[in-house]
Amino acid sequence: MIKYCPACYTEFETEDLVCPQCGTRLEDPFTEDEADEMLELLLNEIRA
Repeated sequence: MIKYCPACYTEFETEDLVCPQCGTRLEDPFTEDEADEMLELLLNEIRA
């Protein structure tokens, strides 16, 4: 299962709950819709 580390900004193929690099709790990666929404929010923030 692919997991995402919000501290390292890295994805890992693992069943573990913590990042093997830094020990931060891993999360499920963004869905495509969530990624698009986050990108839109970021771009709006940059333009403001």
